[in-house]
Amino acid sequence: MAYNAGMANQPFRPSWARLARSLILGAACLGLLLPLSRADGPEPVTVSLAAEGQQEAPNDLAVATLFVESSDSQPGTLARRVNSIIATAIAQAKKYPDVKVRTASSQTYPVYGKSGRTIEAWRMRSDLRLESRNLGALAELVGLLQKDLALSEIALQPAPDTRVKAQDDATRAALVAFQERAGLISSALGKRYRLKHLDVGSQGMYPPPRPMPRLAMAEVAAAPIPVEAGASTVTASVSGTIELID
Repeated sequence: MAYNAGMANQPFRPSWARLARSLILGAACLGLLLPLSRADGPEPVTVSLAAEGQQEAPNDLAVATLFVESSDSQPGTLARRVNSIIATAIAQAKKYPDVKVRTASSQTYPVYGKSGRTIEAWRMRSDLRLESRNLGALAELVGLLQKDLALSEIALQPAPDTRVKAQDDATRAALVAFQERAGLISSALGKRYRLKHLDVGSQGMYPPPRPMPRLAMAEVAAAPIPVEAGASTVTASVSGTIELID
């Protein structure tokens, strides 16, 4: 075989096809080795569970809504009459320092005749909102104001700080219940557990407002309205996922 001195001086250059085959082979070998390096054992079993906690909260806040409603053919006369009644009620309410008072909605709308085209009169309604943690004072004031105003509804609920405290207590109870349930599951399966994910939420369960029937003013005695505060239930929920380990 003849020896070519010119070929001996040329550097070795692998073909692109040979290089591509080498890269593919190397990637395939690496892909086979990676699962083996991660195969330390089976994946841990995960369990999803939930728990609840409850706490009673006293309804130490009362909110009452009263209103005056009247009609007149002259909107100006109507507004002066209704506004005067509201102003008198506010002045009377300010004599009770434990009761917060504020005006709520006020509406004026036309009253049409039978034809539906002619305005025969105007009707106006204004609301007054009372709020107090002194239920006795609020009940007494409501009784006095019913001489000129009608009671729309009264709602009893926990005050904001009372509700926050009850939510904290309910959350603690829910977390304890979750921990106990997780321990029960893992113990029954002969495993230990570690927490993987946790969600915490809370909600209040308040009694609905007590609607009051509309009575004629002559039928309403200026006496304290009977109020029984009672309590509301605040509920906290906890849900999450645990991993069972040996």
